Amino acid sequence: MATKYWEYEAGESVFSLVTHFHIGEGHHDWKQTNFALFGRTHVRLHPLLSGNLNQLSAKFNVPVHTLLNHATAYPLYAMSLRDSADGLRDVLCSSSGQRLTLESRQAAFALPLPKSYKYCPQCTLRDLDKLGKTPWWMVHQLYGVNYCPFHTEPLFEALAGEGGINRRYVLPGNGVQIVSTENERAAYLSVFVHELFSYLQLNQIDGSLSDKFRLWLDIQGFLTAGGHLRMRQLSSVLRDFWRPVFESTSVLIPLELSTFSYIPTLVHREHPVHYLKIVLLMAFLVKHPKQFFDACSPKKSICTPDPLTVVVKEDEVLCLLNMGYSMRQISHRTKHSIATIKQIALRNGMQVNRRRQKLNVDIERDIWRKALVGLHRQEIATFHGVSVGAVEQIIQSHKGLSEWRHHLLMAQRKQTNRQLFLETVDKNPQATRNELKNSTSCYMWLYKNDKDWLYARLPEARRERYYPAVNWTVRDSILAFKMANMVKPADSVSAIDRQFGGHGWLTHQADKLPLTVEAALNKIKLFKGGC
Repeated sequence: MATKYWEYEAGESVFSLVTHFHIGEGHHDWKQTNFALFGRTHVRLHPLLSGNLNQLSAKFNVPVHTLLNHATAYPLYAMSLRDSADGLRDVLCSSSGQRLTLESRQAAFALPLPKSYKYCPQCTLRDLDKLGKTPWWMVHQLYGVNYCPFHTEPLFEALAGEGGINRRYVLPGNGVQIVSTENERAAYLSVFVHELFSYLQLNQIDGSLSDKFRLWLDIQGFLTAGGHLRMRQLSSVLRDFWRPVFESTSVLIPLELSTFSYIPTLVHREHPVHYLKIVLLMAFLVKHPKQFFDACSPKKSICTPDPLTVVVKEDEVLCLLNMGYSMRQISHRTKHSIATIKQIALRNGMQVNRRRQKLNVDIERDIWRKALVGLHRQEIATFHGVSVGAVEQIIQSHKGLSEWRHHLLMAQRKQTNRQLFLETVDKNPQATRNELKNSTSCYMWLYKNDKDWLYARLPEARRERYYPAVNWTVRDSILAFKMANMVKPADSVSAIDRQFGGHGWLTHQADKLPLTVEAALNKIKLFKGGC
């Protein structure tokens, strides 16, 4: 039995399903498709959280739970919403899209997430060959996925909303590559989000996410013996780990996530957060989501030990120091504080890494030199074994040095964004100003910080073009047929137009309806000849 062009393919998004119905039915515009599927014309489908699933399920004979878990990003949002996920599920299944922002807590998350439709060119060619059509796959639409998890190639995106697709139903194509330079960490994040999405489609989460985070953080030494989070150490390691993602020339995920101020909320409280915050910590702790959820935690209460009952295992500490373990690792294994371990080492004549207590003139001058050429404060502090605060104090003690470092940073960013903009123009020489604006983040940076240079290199502004929503050629043929067979002769064009319903087509749109106007003139001649 032959399958219909718009039959649902496992893994395609709701937008893709509706798009193929729109094309397969030969509808002229999106209003016609919306009315056929939803009973009303003005419906906008969210790239990740598309609603009206009950109506689509009945129309395409696909179970609601299949559309919910495989054609939307509901499993990822449900992971963070937990007890509140039922409200989001009810909204997605119903036609009340006004409550989507509230139930998904997108406003509460306060993250500037772009609305776009993403695709992989290699997947498109493969699908066209095997399926005879090119779906928009749901996994490509997920936030955090900027590389194709199957081909590890950068995705292309077409913006939604004003200036983009904006309600229209189109197939993948004519997009802009998201990542301009190779980024292995962004590719790893894309694969991890895909694996997490696949895992949540088939499995229920048992227990608390906070408990699992505490378990893995404890295993890796980021929790104290009293269960407190070593936030300064953890945030520093997280920044280094995800630096390639946040410092990419393209905005791959919101920069607001780079502060990692939300980590204590994930660890110590069960509070709804955006799934990207969960993913950034989870993907740092483990390589695969299944590994994270399969870990079993022994039931123990974390409490502060009584100082009177603590027995210092000095021999064990010395043995571990001689074996090359760091004080942080020894602290985790023996449950002693780092200060205690340092005292044991010093008492036994062992050297430990200690920060300088005083800075001599040569060190101060070298710090000033490195600061003058724009090296990062943390890099300078690590090189000399001093604190970042000491470096900052020296920088502030030299008049104008802080402003000079800011000037160097802005000059570097200006050069990077200028180069990226010129490369974008070279790749798309026919692009308009709006297309350049929507295709790369460097446009807005240059607009805010280097407007004169930007305007001198923008293409000429184009006159506004009119894109008619009506196919007047088709309408002309239909009206000419009606004119010949259904309209009575009359003495004027206005009288004939009133028989069509008084739309004013023959009086105001005569240049677009040549066949109809000719037939109307024949009716007038026939009327006058009959008189």
